This record gives sequence, structure tokens and C-alpha cells, in this order.
Amino acid sequence: MLQSVDEVLAQADAALDALGSIDYKHLDDEQLTATIVKVHQLQNRMDAQATRAAAAVDRYVDLGRATPQTWLAYMCRMPKGVARAEVTRSRALRSMPATAAAYDAGAITTDHVRVLAAACRSNETLFEKAEAELLTDATTRRFDQFARQVDYFRQVADPDGVEDDAVTAYEQRNLHVSRTFEDTVRVDGSLDPIGGTIYTNELDRLEHQLFLEDWAEARARLGEAATAKDLRRTPEQRRADAQIDMARRSAAMPADAKQAVVLLTVLVGYETFAGRICQLADGTVVTPGQVMSLFPDWPVDIDVERAVFAAPSRITDLGRRRRLFVGGARRAVQLAHLECTHDTCDEPYEHCETDHIQPWAHGGPTDQANGRLRCPRHHDGRRRAPPPHDRDEHDEDLDTD
Repeated sequence: MLQSVDEVLAQADAALDALGSIDYKHLDDEQLTATIVKVHQLQNRMDAQATRAAAAVDRYVDLGRATPQTWLAYMCRMPKGVARAEVTRSRALRSMPATAAAYDAGAITTDHVRVLAAACRSNETLFEKAEAELLTDATTRRFDQFARQVDYFRQVADPDGVEDDAVTAYEQRNLHVSRTFEDTVRVDGSLDPIGGTIYTNELDRLEHQLFLEDWAEARARLGEAATAKDLRRTPEQRRADAQIDMARRSAAMPADAKQAVVLLTVLVGYETFAGRICQLADGTVVTPGQVMSLFPDWPVDIDVERAVFAAPSRITDLGRRRRLFVGGARRAVQLAHLECTHDTCDEPYEHCETDHIQPWAHGGPTDQANGRLRCPRHHDGRRRAPPPHDRDEHDEDLDTD
């Protein structure tokens, strides 16, 4: 006998009440991990049901003159943008049956659906063929890695469209600076992927210098007991100070001074070796047209470092009797991995050390095949300042030097 809607909803309410009774602090590590994963899978399933409900509003509710999103926003007291996203998502899922099934099962999140919907819109016929493979990426890779694969799919599926999007992103670059009633200055803007990378690389470089200064000051004040919460500035404050430092350096530069040359690393590859690869070293996927813009007509003096993966002319083994990774060997390891190779870490290579997989003392060679990247936290046996992504965490177990 079929249950009524009221009975089903009452059971769901009771199940959520039962979930609220879980005492996480008394779970061991294995139980805690399994419970957290399961709770998020259930959240995905609830999100999927909310999207199904939005589809019902779109199809079956007599809305009069209201749109589905305005009706949903009013009845559920949600922001109109959230309601619009639900309706858009429900419509997109009609063309993505495998994605809808994975969403219903809790295997993927709302953000996965959003990215896959964009891929479907780029070329529905090709997406139908690639949907299963993209879903495998969604369920087995980190989200940023999955999104990168979808970006590559879109380049293949709609090459003209992604180039048009890249041109639009560049033409829509903007920066707004306004003074508030308290005389503080608010900065807000949007940069294209390549210009934004140039900006963020320099901002991160200066912010890291300020972090090292803060860390040294905390160590001098508190000794080895210093942790990230003892630093005198937050990451946000250091970034603000770094922007001011950038302005001061620009103001102090003589008019005839030679401009610094920006180095952008572009990773490219042969599809027969590693699949499509066309991205900056920070993982930003770029189009062939954006790469071409780096050359004659680009308005900034730029050196472009090309790294071709698995190409016959690429030399990665620079000698098996070197004790340390230096020069080309170190760069090859950096570009092969791009980030810390620990399973749960995404620290960028700039903040990592190049390490041997098989230790040098045990006969491990110093070449790309035996190299990996490790951030200070995950470099075995090393005691360092906390890695940059942990600077704003109140962590009692931070490594110190």
C-alpha cells in the first residue's frame, strides 16, 4: 500500500531528528569519517529532491502571472537567485538522465550538476556520449580536477563558443574603487584568467613574504609554542597590506625603469599521450586563443615557459646521482604534479618542496619518475611553519621549526 505524501514527509522529519542525535565527539576516526561522508550524501539526495520539487512547480503548478522562480522564492522564503538556480537545474536535468540518477543517489553535489549542465549546453550530442565518463570524474576526482576536465570537454565540444567566452571575459574586465561613508576604500573587480593570474601570482608572492615576517615575529615572541592563531595579522589583512605594497612599489618606480618580465607557464600536451592539456601552472584552463594572446599583441612584457608533457624532445632525467632536485629536474617535478601530492592536500607547487619517493639514502634516483611535491605540513620528518592554506586555522598541532 502506497504511503501518503504526509506520511513520507513525517518519516523524513523523524529521520532528520535522529541524525541530530549523533554525538560526533564520541566516534572514532573511522566512524567519524564514514558518518560525515554519509551525511553529505544524504544532503545531496535532499538537494536532488528539492530540485525535483522545483521541476514540479515548473510543470504542474498554476502560477498565474508569476514565474516559477518568483513563486518558489516567495513560497519557500528563499533568495530569488537560489530559486532561479533550482528551476534552471531542474530543466537541465531533463537532458541528463545519468546525471539525474547520480544526483538522486547522492553521488554528486549541486555544484557538479551545475558544471555538467554547462557542458551539456555546449554540445548536447557530444555530452550524451561523454556523460558517463564525466560522471566517473565527478565521483572519483577532487571537484577542481573534475571541473578542469569539464573545461577541456567544452573546448572540444564547442571550440568557437569557449573562445567567444574568453573574449567576453577579457572585454568585461573591470575594477571599482569607492570610498565609504567611514572613509575606508572598497575595491571590487573582475579580471580575465590570464591577467588575473598575473595579478594573483604577485599578490600571493608579497602576501607570503608578509606571512613569513609574521611567523618570525610570533616565534620571537612566543618561541616554539607559536601557532597560526598567534600571528599578528589575518590572511585578509596581509593581502590588503600586500596590495598597498604593490601600489607603493609602483609609485616609487622611476618612469624609465625597466618593467619586470612576467613568467607564465603554459602546459600543453599531445592528446595521444595524456589527453587534452592547455592550462596555466596554477590549474587555470585556457583556450588556444588565449595562449596566442600571450605573444605579439599582448600588452605586457611576458616570458612564456612551455612545458610539453610526454613529448619525445622533453628531457626529464638530468642524472641519477644528484642529491637534490635542482634546475630542470626540479621544474619537471613541479609541472608534472602542480601541487602537494598528499591525497588530501592541494597546496600549490610554489609552497612545496621537491622530495624523493624512494629516499636517496636507499638508492632512489633524482629524476622526475622518483620525484614528488610535499608541502611543509606533509614533508616527512620536517618541522616548518604551517602551509599557507592553514594560516587562518586555529590548529594546536602546527609544525614549528
